[in-house]
This record gives sequence, structure tokens and C-alpha cells, in this order.
Amino acid sequence: MTRLGLFSRLAHNRAGSVALTFCIALPVLVGASAFATDMGNVFLQRRALQGATDAAALAAASQPSKADGMVRRVLDANGQKDARFALTFGEYQTDASGNRGFAPKAGGSVVRVNTSHDVELHFASIFGLTRETVGTQAEAARTPIVSLSAGSRLASVEPKIVNALLGNLLGISLDLKIADYNALLTTSLPLKPLLSGLAQALGESPVNATLGHVLTTPLKLSVVIDLLAAQSDAKGNKSAAATLRKMAQQTKSSAAMVKLGDALALDPALHGSSLGHVAARVSSSISVIGLVNALLDQRHVGMEVSAGVDAAGLASVSLDLILGERMKKAQSLAVSDRTAIIATDQLKMRLRLGLLENSALKLLNTKVELPLELVVAGGTAEVVSATCSDNLWEREVKVAIHPGLARLSLGDTSRRSLAQVHLHDRLEPAIIAKVLGLPVVEGSAQIVAADKLKIVTFRGNEIGSGVTKSGETKSILTSLLGSVLGETRLRLLGLPIGNLLDPLKELLTAAVSPVDTLLNAVLAAVGVRVGEMDVRVDDLVCSQARLVG
Repeated sequence: MTRLGLFSRLAHNRAGSVALTFCIALPVLVGASAFATDMGNVFLQRRALQGATDAAALAAASQPSKADGMVRRVLDANGQKDARFALTFGEYQTDASGNRGFAPKAGGSVVRVNTSHDVELHFASIFGLTRETVGTQAEAARTPIVSLSAGSRLASVEPKIVNALLGNLLGISLDLKIADYNALLTTSLPLKPLLSGLAQALGESPVNATLGHVLTTPLKLSVVIDLLAAQSDAKGNKSAAATLRKMAQQTKSSAAMVKLGDALALDPALHGSSLGHVAARVSSSISVIGLVNALLDQRHVGMEVSAGVDAAGLASVSLDLILGERMKKAQSLAVSDRTAIIATDQLKMRLRLGLLENSALKLLNTKVELPLELVVAGGTAEVVSATCSDNLWEREVKVAIHPGLARLSLGDTSRRSLAQVHLHDRLEPAIIAKVLGLPVVEGSAQIVAADKLKIVTFRGNEIGSGVTKSGETKSILTSLLGSVLGETRLRLLGLPIGNLLDPLKELLTAAVSPVDTLLNAVLAAVGVRVGEMDVRVDDLVCSQARLVG
């Protein structure tokens, strides 16, 4: 065979081509595999470092005063002893274009942790690469959980009046003393065991029951109060437990059913979750007197209630009231890690007050009755900021209070039903004095209290100690009542008894104090204030940190 034939045969022979191709490609395949192995290792190392950085940021946010030490300890515990880190405190700020970003600020509530370390490359060294630096970042903040409630003044008023009104609301006989209300005044209980106890009372698991089910399922009032007593006992508050047991015993005969969700506002997004899952989000405490007050008022929301009340300094008292609306119940307690918002119910109330006549009026056999009508729009309060700190005195909660408008009128209340009464109604004059059964004097007056936004601040030991703050510093009700009774326009009805007006005016002036006491007691019993709103911060929980950003 000639040389030319050998070449021709070689060119057309396909045997061994795969092996040849493999030999040529092998170095490339080996290099790519080595590079992929090193890059996979880098990815895994970065992922491990990110997990450690997240944990370190959470630890630093939980204890800002020990942040550096906490970051180092957490990184070491997670196998990142060689990792380098930088710690920065700051806040999220929104610029003019609406973009939200992290801005360094000393003492800020957000902590940013940047970490890095070098990963050794093995196979990639054939390409001259020996190390790869990986870096991660995490931002965390303590999310404050605030427990807010409408402050109760039950302990500051005459128990006889409160007992009578609450007894009429519940259809039972209450006999609580001023010491009983005082025992509850500064008592707060952790919410988590209370929810677990309610779940058990419903026959559900204290871990697996859903929060929404516990909040919306009716329970007998006495059962809930009995549970509060047991919780107070477990906490070591014997006086509060004794008062609650007494109250539970006295309400056992009542058929009143209550729902915790009608009194307490929790994040609706949590309602479908189990109690075990939301444990950290309900870790704060709530006011006992605030909860009891709200539960006692629940049964007759939107219904008209009539009651006769004995009040010092007044000959007789009859009242009718409607608290709230049937399909809209205000929640006067809230626990939230977002914006805690509470509200008080609107109130419509009529009072017919028999006054104790003075000597001049007795000589004329004069009977004096005052028909009063009070309408109060519901108020709201919301947390506008909460500051966490390891230092008790630096902890702070600011609350914006929006008290509702209020109208107090003296006049003819018989022209429409109480349910049809509105805030801006004006009453016609009413007969307020009769001589020998004959109408001789009519009168009318009306005063409206404007609502006014106010920011109140709770600091340090004012949080969780029962301190109550109001949207106003003076008694709006007293000034309203004084204005109404002092400025009542009196008119004789054609009878020759001109000297009757002077002693009648004196009687109206003297009535301000007992009527003020009565109205304050009634409003305290139903948890409503006139032209103002009392609030208290029952707890500020700052231990729960979250990743943000």
C-alpha cells in the first residue's frame, strides 16, 4: 500500500474517535468539576454564615447593651469563629421619593450585622484562585408588644351606685365594696395562660386550639371571672383573687354569656393560628379591672336598660341608657405588636332626677325634677410609638387619644325614643317645677364638649403599674354640668309666683355636686368618659426580636 493510500485509509477510519474526544475534553471536565465543587462549597459556607448572622442579629437586637458580645458568642456557637463582623444601630427612614431604607443612628431600634470570612479553595487553585471571601448581612429589631386598655374609674366612685347599675345590666344582685374594686385596680394578668385556660374551659387543647375560636366562642360570665380568679391566685395576688371569686359567685345566677374577642382586640391575622403558634405574640399582660369592666358591659350592648338608683343628695333617680350599637361593639383592650387601638362605646343616656327641696320651696309644696339627656360619641386611643430599652426609665409608649364629642342637655326628652336620639339634637324646654301638681316653671339648656386630640406619654414604671392618663386634665363633665344647671333658662308659666325662681336657681346650683357624682359613677360603670378618655398601658414586652429589612 502506498503512502497516499495509508493516509486515505486513516482519514476514513472512525474507530477510537470517542476515546480521542474524551481525552481531549478530560482536562476541561476535570477543571469544571473542580471549580463547581469549590463554588458549591462557597455557597454552602455563605448559607451557613447567613444563618449564623441572622441569629447574631436577633441576639443583638434582644440585648442591645450587650450587642457586641452577643454577636461574637452566637457566631462562635454556630461554627463561625473565624468570621469577622461589624455592628451598626439605626432606624428605617423614608426619603422624599418614598423609598424606605436603613439609616445609621446611635441608639436606634434596628441593628444591622455585617459578617464575612474567607473560604479556602482547593481545586480552583489550578487557576490561581486560593481563597474566596463571602459576606452576609442581617437586620433585626425588637418589635414591642403593647397592651393598652381604656382606664377604669370603678374604684374611685361610690360602690352602691356601681353595684346597682351593674346589677341591672346583669339581672343579678352585686355587693362589692370599695376595697374590692381597689384590689383589682393595679392587677394585671399574663394573657397567654388566660387564653389557654379559656381553651380548656371550651374543651379544647390549650396548645392546638385556634386563637379565633377562643376569642369568638361565648362562655358564661361567671366561668370567665372564675378563671381570672384562678390566674390571680397562681400569680400570688390573693386580694384580687378573693374579689374575683366573690364576683364569680355573685354572677353565677346570671345567664350572661360573653366573648373575649368583644372586649379584647388582637391582630386578626393571628385568628387562624393555634395558641401554641402565637404564644410569643400574646406574651404581654392585660388589665384585670379593664377586662372585667368590659365583660360586665357586654351583655347589653345596643339594648336599652332602665334602672332606679339611690344617690346621696337626690330625692330620686331613674335612668335609661343605651351603650354602643347592636352590630358594632367597641374593644376597650388591645394587645398588638403593630398598632394597638382601643375604643369606647357610644352612650345615650337619660336621667330624671328628683331634687331635695329647700325650705322656701317646701313652703310652696313645690316638686322639682330635672330631665337630663347625655349623648357621648365613642372615643379611640392608639399607640403611635413604643420605645424598648434595657433601662426601665428609657422605656416609653406614646398614645394618641381622640375623645368623642359629647352633648349634655336639660329639656323635654319625651318627644323621641332613646334609640332615635342623636348627638346634634336640640331639646325643647321641659317642665321642671310643679306647685300643687300644676306646672309653673319650664327650663332648658344645652352644652356640647368638642373632641380634642391629645398625645399622652407613659414612661418607666408608669407602664404596667395601673397608672391612668386622660386626654384632659380637668373634669369636663363637672364643667358641662355646672354650665347646664347654672345657665338653665327658667320661665314662669303665667302663674303669680315670681319669688319662686330665686330659690329654684339656688337648688340647681346645689345639685351640681350630687348629680356630678352620680353621672361619674354611671359612666365609670359603663366605661365611658365625657369629652375625654382614660387610657393605661398594662405592659410593654420587648424581648421578642425579629428579622427586618
